[in-house]
Amino acid sequence: MFKIHVQSDPTAPRTLVAPEDLTEGMVFSVGRDEGCEIALKADHVSSNHGEFVYHREQLFFRDLRSTNGTLLVRDGARITLGEENGWAAQLRHKDELLLGTVNEAVRLLIDIDSKRTVPLDFGGEAPILALTHLHTVRALEGRLALDPQRASRLYRASKLMRSSLNLREVCEAACAAIFDLLPIATNMTVLMDQHPISTTIERTQPPKPRDLMPFLSLDREGNQIVGERPSRQVVSLVFDERAAVVVCDTDDMNPSASILRAQIRSVIAVPLAVADRIIGLIQVDNRSSQGSFSQDDLEALVVLAQQMALSIENARLFQRVCIAEERLQGENRFLKDRDARLFQNIIGESPPMRSVFELVERVVDTNATVLITGETGTGKEVIARLIHDRSERSDHLFVAQNCSALPETLLESELFGHKKGSFTGADSDKKGLFELAGKGTIFLDEIGETSAALQAKLLRVLQEGEVRPVGAPYPKKIHARVVAATNRDLDKEVAEGRFRQDLYYRLNVFPIHLPPLRQRQGDVLLLAEHYLARFSREFNRPAVSFSPESAALLQSYNWPGNIRELQNEIQRLVIHGVPGDLIMPEHLAARISRAASLLKKVNPSKGGLKEMLDEVERWILIETLQAHDNNKTRAAAALKITREGLHKKLSRHGI
Repeated sequence: MFKIHVQSDPTAPRTLVAPEDLTEGMVFSVGRDEGCEIALKADHVSSNHGEFVYHREQLFFRDLRSTNGTLLVRDGARITLGEENGWAAQLRHKDELLLGTVNEAVRLLIDIDSKRTVPLDFGGEAPILALTHLHTVRALEGRLALDPQRASRLYRASKLMRSSLNLREVCEAACAAIFDLLPIATNMTVLMDQHPISTTIERTQPPKPRDLMPFLSLDREGNQIVGERPSRQVVSLVFDERAAVVVCDTDDMNPSASILRAQIRSVIAVPLAVADRIIGLIQVDNRSSQGSFSQDDLEALVVLAQQMALSIENARLFQRVCIAEERLQGENRFLKDRDARLFQNIIGESPPMRSVFELVERVVDTNATVLITGETGTGKEVIARLIHDRSERSDHLFVAQNCSALPETLLESELFGHKKGSFTGADSDKKGLFELAGKGTIFLDEIGETSAALQAKLLRVLQEGEVRPVGAPYPKKIHARVVAATNRDLDKEVAEGRFRQDLYYRLNVFPIHLPPLRQRQGDVLLLAEHYLARFSREFNRPAVSFSPESAALLQSYNWPGNIRELQNEIQRLVIHGVPGDLIMPEHLAARISRAASLLKKVNPSKGGLKEMLDEVERWILIETLQAHDNNKTRAAAALKITREGLHKKLSRHGI
């Protein structure tokens, strides 16, 4: 039901009351024409100025493209009905329409019956006593400032909510403030969008009524209520109107509804909004008093809800920051653990190996071609894989090919690929390793074993960044990083014409030389103990350790096969098994245990391992010098160390 009050017309003020038989689609015209339901005498109003339309229990006004236009006045704001805002608008209680020129406009006051009802989930209907829209908050703040007692309560509540960044504490503080602000309130429920805040993806669309779930439900005594479910119809009304509402129970309402609804007498539902986005809702119930919430209660709660929404957003933002920080710390721990895992198979604390690790760190974040040199068994492929795993290419493939393992024709097909029918047996197209590696890394081991023809093709790959599959009419671009390795002296190979000089320069952009195991004696025991623990786990053997004598033998042995030989020796020891819990000299391979005779000759004094080894080394240096008539050059050559290295050892031992 509605009334339209004509307040400023040359004729006397009058009121149009909606008929009792009001039905869907009824139209009430307004203008200077005498046939209009609301006939006006003002000259600046058009003959058929506009019409009121009753549609779906709502009242609308439509301007019929009048000469002087229509202004809609709502909560102090003026909206022109026309091309920009549309010629029609839904009307609300206390709206005003100004027809004609602004200075002499006919003023129509809209009076929509305050006993509008809303259907409830539990049966029956409840009248809406008050409705306040969100865009009126600023005006409400000014009005509430005139009430010192309520303004003081709102200030204390706002200060309490802003004092915490914990979401639950903010909501509990708000509940306490609302119970203080509304003496007849008995229960309260806070609903919020349950979109997980732990994800980094924020909701791009505002939540809908079905997205809101109870976050906190309390009674006046502070007891938590489990299973509280607000009315979906009331929540939908709040979203549709973008307004706070007061719904009141009445005596003529279905009696069973009061029982099912725990005898609720009156309800306030207020949206929690940040800017224009509704993020939640507060429902406050009165379940005991005969009185109802008032318009003043509603307006105070709307202002408080604005502060509460901002505090909730701050708490959620803080929680997202904490989650992001925790995730970052977890990622850092993962990266550190990954770094530890990457280095776990590269044991080394000796100065030569520390130099290698420094070189690896310098080159990983570049696209430079790396050439790894060193004797067989020093771990060249392990270093190549380490460079890949620590680089930005680690998410892509690491492919390896031993260039000495295949004949030239097959190796070319393996590296570059081939087209179907390009040679006997090529029954389909095949991608080469350069193409398969994609943006990853290709490791070319034993690059010094390649033929001159293949070297020329590899040179083109490095120069042009493309490969031509066998039998293909055109090349393909490749993006893989190249890491090569060899146990040959490529400088010597180039000088003797067995390796292309231009390819050598392309490969040798960033050289890394791996020292043989005999030059890193301090790492021998570290490696031996690592492999001992690893193979004991793999073969399910009891844990054992090295005796001081066997440890000294391992360190004094020359290890011509380098790390691979040491690894095989430890694996053999674990498989064969050792009686007791110590590995003795007699358990070692014969080539290693022969050094026991040397220990007998030296007969070092019992003590720490380093002291015993120093005595053995000093004896060997003296014996070698005597055998070569104190010629340091020949003695260094016999010991397979440089003359400078011999001088350092002699100086250290005081010889």
